[in-house]
Amino acid sequence: MIVSTGLNVSGLRSEFFARLAAITDVVWDRLTMRVPTTKGNEDFRHLDSVPQMREWGTGRLGKGLAAESYNIATMRYESTLEVDRLEIERDQTGQLRIRVQELAQRAGTHKDYLLGGLIKNGGSAGFTSPDGKIFFATDHERGASGAQSNNLTFDISTVMPAEPNTPTAPSIPTIRRALSTAVAAMAMFKDERGEPLRMSPSGLIVACHPENLQVFRDALAASIIASTSVAPLVGRPTDVIAFPEFTDAAQFYVFKTNEPLMPFTFLDEAPITFEAQEQNSESGFMQEVYRYGVRAVYRIWLGDWHKAIRVTLT
Repeated sequence: MIVSTGLNVSGLRSEFFARLAAITDVVWDRLTMRVPTTKGNEDFRHLDSVPQMREWGTGRLGKGLAAESYNIATMRYESTLEVDRLEIERDQTGQLRIRVQELAQRAGTHKDYLLGGLIKNGGSAGFTSPDGKIFFATDHERGASGAQSNNLTFDISTVMPAEPNTPTAPSIPTIRRALSTAVAAMAMFKDERGEPLRMSPSGLIVACHPENLQVFRDALAASIIASTSVAPLVGRPTDVIAFPEFTDAAQFYVFKTNEPLMPFTFLDEAPITFEAQEQNSESGFMQEVYRYGVRAVYRIWLGDWHKAIRVTLT
């Protein structure tokens, strides 16, 4: 038995899931489309746009799913604590409880960790969207859409020459102008038939480097800006989030999050579980080493690039 703490496996499991349930400030579920799976991978063939309404004419004109497909496979994740039996029996200060709660914290924020890294690397080779292009690219093209960019550059010295700011420390007027540029670009995206996607400037979330979180929040909250060179902020994003995985303070992102297709995909196969090996296990009996671990099977990957824009301030 666990002598000093009064905890058994059931008690530790309760500690774990109580802490897991208390984690409410994650953001991954606001940016991803959840797809349940039981087979470990899924083929997607549906990212062509739905055809525009047309006059009936001679009858219905059906349009099937895209001929091309892409595959997303789940990944298995784990984290395991290894504790000597004597450490548990001598634990008078509840350190095992604390470690199990920390384990829950890691597990509960893991999807945000994956998403932050995915966004950061979205402009790198190997991080391709369903159209075969790098996710954040200047040359997305399909059918009659023409070349389209969700990887914008905003030159502050040209557009906002009077502002006292730098790319990594932008001013509020600069942020508002850059945001307006990104929102306008998203509104003009076209489908493979060359028709506008007609995405409204609503349901927008901004992601930025942690160093600039407050100034971005101030920029969204400000209703009046002194600089007359700054146009009104059309389609004010509803929130700003910061990912500690971001390394470039000169970049920020705008995501459209209120449509069926989302900028990222969450392939969900097996939820987080908590398991333990104690005195009745081989390691517990032979080595007096107890193990407590979590496991889950899922994948967060790239989705619809039309719903994501990266802006780099220069």
